[in-house]
Parts: sequence; C-alpha cells; structure tokens
Amino acid sequence: MDDALSDRVNRKLSEVFTGSDLEKAKKFLLEYQSPSQELNERIYLDILRISNGSLDKIHQFVGLARTDYRDLILCAEYDFIDGKPVLKPGLTEQWWKS
Repeated sequence: MDDALSDRVNRKLSEVFTGSDLEKAKKFLLEYQSPSQELNERIYLDILRISNGSLDKIHQFVGLARTDYRDLILCAEYDFIDGKPVLKPGLTEQWWKS
C-alpha cells in the first residue's frame, strides 16, 4: 500500500497519525486515484492539510475529491475574496511540488 503513496505523503501522514489510525488514513487516501501521480499527491496533501488530524474528515474529503477533485482543490487552497478565488496565505502556485 505504501508504494502508492509518495515519501512526502507518508511523512506527512506519520506526523499526524500513529498505529491503526495511520493505516486507516492511508486506506482512506488510497480510495482516491487519478491517472496522474502528481495529481494524487496534490490531492492527498490537500486532504491532510485541511483534515486537522480527523479520520472522519479525511474520509469526507476523499469523497469530495472522488466526486470532483477541483472542488477539493478550491476548498483546500483558495479563499474567496470579493467573489474571486485567492490563493490561501502561505501557499504558492504549485506548492505541492516543493
């Protein structure tokens, strides 16, 4: 199962979860798969950023990504100011690559 998750995603998971919760979080994340490993990593990292260590939220956000990953990206990476999407503070374009 770890082979499907990048080292970066596994590190982030290990910072937030331990034991059986870690395995559950991995299982939930792997319910989302796109044809692109790069997109998978972005989605996994977005989910981990906004789940605040909650397995229930991970499961919920994976469901959102499976419905339309663009909605998850908007939720995780952007605020809306005056009706326009603005990158959240602390993020840069293509932040998931750094």
